[in-house]
Amino acid sequence: MLTFINSYLLPLLSLAALPILIHLFSRRKLKKQPFADLRFLEEIQRKRMRRIKLRQWVLLIIRTLAVFFIAAAFTRPAIKGVHFGGVGAHERTAVAILIDNSYSTSATLGSADVFAHEKSVAKKILSTLREGDAAAVATFSEKVRWLTPKPSRFFANLSAIIDTITISDEGTNISKAVEDAVKILGDYRAPNYEIYLLTDNCAIGWRKGVIHHPDDMRVYVFPFSPDRTDNRAITKVEFPAQFLEIGTPFELSVRLTNYGKKPAENLLCWLVVDGEKKSQTTVTLPPGASIDVKLSAQVEKGGLHWGYAAISEDNPLVDNRR
Repeated sequence: MLTFINSYLLPLLSLAALPILIHLFSRRKLKKQPFADLRFLEEIQRKRMRRIKLRQWVLLIIRTLAVFFIAAAFTRPAIKGVHFGGVGAHERTAVAILIDNSYSTSATLGSADVFAHEKSVAKKILSTLREGDAAAVATFSEKVRWLTPKPSRFFANLSAIIDTITISDEGTNISKAVEDAVKILGDYRAPNYEIYLLTDNCAIGWRKGVIHHPDDMRVYVFPFSPDRTDNRAITKVEFPAQFLEIGTPFELSVRLTNYGKKPAENLLCWLVVDGEKKSQTTVTLPPGASIDVKLSAQVEKGGLHWGYAAISEDNPLVDNRR
């Protein structure tokens, strides 16, 4: 399909009529003057006039086409959706690559976490882009963070920046990420637009709004499902409303949540203070349920102390300790 990048300049094509108008208005009607019988000279004159008129028509066509093609060049025509082989057949494309860095992407997939697989695929997408293309890369969780303020043609630099991004401690908002991608691509003129969505495909990420995108922006989703999806997490730790005293036991309240679809049986939870395990307990969690457990400890000396609550390891690792 033929499209024009600068469609607002299409009225300039009407300038192609100028040479024709100039030709019509500049024509002068010759006044006939009778002479003696000069048929021989008249025949020569007719032949010369035919050549002159032919030359004039050729020049008129050339001038008209020249103006037309100059005006058409300003509109920047492009053929969309049709691919021809050979040199110069590539259509410029503006690409937005969205990398999910929510905390759930720390889940294991094969020999690495989901986030590492996402970064690898993002760099492969960049490597397929060609001269004239442009790319914008962003990480997204609850917020969208662009690596560059606008699409860039320095793909090697983008690939190097991708190596430095890390997993966040936030949830996922896919609709916000796509909305931002549509906006940043909409401000960049190109015949083609593509959005690549790299995500662990958690259901919660799709529930935070309806995803809208223009028809001329193609969206490709790359889902990365972790090896295990029966996630259990420590979602809250409450400290006692008391001063810690040396040798006096205290209790922490630890909230455990089962985000998986299967029961969590004999889930082990323990408390570490100053590097020493102080107490532990086991619980059974139904799917989608939360429960508060009590873990006790005491300190044997004054000063600053540190510690954490932890549960048996599962995917993702980031929420197994707090």
